[in-house]
Amino acid sequence: MPNDTLGVALECLKQHPNWYLFPIRPLYKSPPCFDNNLELASNDPVQIRRWRAQNFGCNWGVALKKSKLICLDVDRKPGKVGGESLDALELDRGVLPDTLVVQSPSGGLHLYFDEANGVVHQMRLNAFGQDIDSTNYTLIPGCVTVEDVGARQNAGTYEVVGPAVVAPTPAWFAEYLGDATSAVKEDADQVPAVEQDTSDIVSRAIYYLKNDAKPAIQGQNGELRMLMVFATLKDMGLSRETAVELVTENYNDRCEPPWELGEGAIADRLDVKAMNAWAY
Repeated sequence: MPNDTLGVALECLKQHPNWYLFPIRPLYKSPPCFDNNLELASNDPVQIRRWRAQNFGCNWGVALKKSKLICLDVDRKPGKVGGESLDALELDRGVLPDTLVVQSPSGGLHLYFDEANGVVHQMRLNAFGQDIDSTNYTLIPGCVTVEDVGARQNAGTYEVVGPAVVAPTPAWFAEYLGDATSAVKEDADQVPAVEQDTSDIVSRAIYYLKNDAKPAIQGQNGELRMLMVFATLKDMGLSRETAVELVTENYNDRCEPPWELGEGAIADRLDVKAMNAWAY
């Protein structure tokens, strides 16, 4: 049976009074215990106690946008390249400011920054590089999750591994997320400047997929390769739907192994990689 996690939430609010929390299924990262969790999240200890009474042992998520936080969610699980992407980011932009860093049981890192310098939270996959997302919520320090490994379950804790003070967001984050003005205009900016899916664009895309695009091979940075293939098709002027169709017909059989479409693990799906490329 899960342990009581009320103290975890109250200690978090003591350290960070402006963080807004909500309950999540005990021992897991999802799902939240109710809908509209990002909007209904609270920093009121009375409400936190009420939720705990209804969901004993629950984990706790912090609603990042409502808390005016930006979090670099660095995925370092086997097969993920978030650690390498973080190194590349710091080589390019300089060492990130000292800030609160939390390590997940899988070895991932959450680097927290307060909104500042005109930069506001936006959810964006691969925002700061491959496998570094700007996510909607994270689990707070002290939460425990379990993972099924064969016939047993491994438990792990979200632990603070960096300074407990949250640093202001550097101004250059706007180049990756947009600033407050661009956030308002984001939908308009995504309207294509040229007509999509013309016969000429489709012909060039098919030629690229059959002749120039190197196959995505597992264990050889295949996930990044597939992401970049979709990014290239996007730049050519294809819609996401047409890109998925053309990749399925003209490229996927050269990949090792071929990618799934519409079912299977999220990390192995063509349509998810396309979505990531269009979001990026």
